[in-house]
Amino acid sequence: MATTMFKQNEKNFKNKVEEFNNLYKQYALTQSKQLVFEKMKLVFVQAEHQFKFMEIEFGSFTEMHQKDYVQSMKANKLTYVECQKKLRDLQFDLEKLPFSNSSSNSKKLNPSPIGGLNSDLQVQTKQLETLDSRLLEAEDTQLTILDNVRNQKEKLLKAIEDTKEIQMGVQMTQRHATMIKNRQSYNKGILLSLICILTIGNILILYYKFIS
Repeated sequence: MATTMFKQNEKNFKNKVEEFNNLYKQYALTQSKQLVFEKMKLVFVQAEHQFKFMEIEFGSFTEMHQKDYVQSMKANKLTYVECQKKLRDLQFDLEKLPFSNSSSNSKKLNPSPIGGLNSDLQVQTKQLETLDSRLLEAEDTQLTILDNVRNQKEKLLKAIEDTKEIQMGVQMTQRHATMIKNRQSYNKGILLSLICILTIGNILILYYKFIS
């Protein structure tokens, strides 16, 4: 079951990474860089959640299963880190773009057309801010759910370990009870043997006493 979930999450992760890389290529070819960047952030968060789920499933594997999937996990980790780096680089690239200066200078030169353009840019900026806010809220919610799932899984694994320890304790108690029972039977046999020997001895003593 855990391996099936791991493979499904890995497949979803790779699909999101592919979508992320397609947007990364689109970023260099478009002038709406900020909008593409926000889409990339959203897709990255979705990919990150799938990666976190993979980590949870991998952590629940037995040592033997972990050996089978460790290389795959390392490769996915490298892909995840690479996507993170791409986002940081694009963020740095966007911060260097002089949007405010160029728009203010253009406004002085061409007041009417640029005024409308600035208005559109302001609307788009507000839309992006709203999208970013919703994205952060969704990320917080999903991370909370992810933490709850992880905690529940850890509690379940601990309960399984406790059950195994209880079973081992019961088996040891049964083993000790069997040993005590066998020892009691052995002691009882020895006692009966001694009683028989003493009885026979007393009979022989009485017999020889009356004969003599």
